[in-house]
Amino acid sequence: MLSFNEYIAAVKQEINEIEVNSLQQELDKFTLIIDVREPEETKRGIIAGAVTIPRGLLESKLSSLTPSTKSVEAGSWLRQQRIALYCRSGARSALAAKSLQAMGLDKVYSLKGGFKAWCENSLPVNS
Repeated sequence: MLSFNEYIAAVKQEINEIEVNSLQQELDKFTLIIDVREPEETKRGIIAGAVTIPRGLLESKLSSLTPSTKSVEAGSWLRQQRIALYCRSGARSALAAKSLQAMGLDKVYSLKGGFKAWCENSLPVNS
């Protein structure tokens, strides 16, 4: 059996990760920035423009972020979008990225180091 850290390391080999500075420079190239932390964690702030959907609800709530109410159209729209995910440290967002890839989305990126790395680089947050 893999430990949690070993499993996360294996997942990160299968997904796209983006460095903090790259995301900050390319924020306008992402249609969706999703904070997958729990509500109490987001009280410390979020990245500007991000929407919050806790990791446990992401797959079921994702379609609500689209301009369409029809699931076929929503899925088509989502497949065309560039999506960045982040959590506190990058583990949950890696799992979320793998899950969204399994759902057929291939332009999904997990923020390497998560919100913690974002703040350590003194990048702006909204409260």
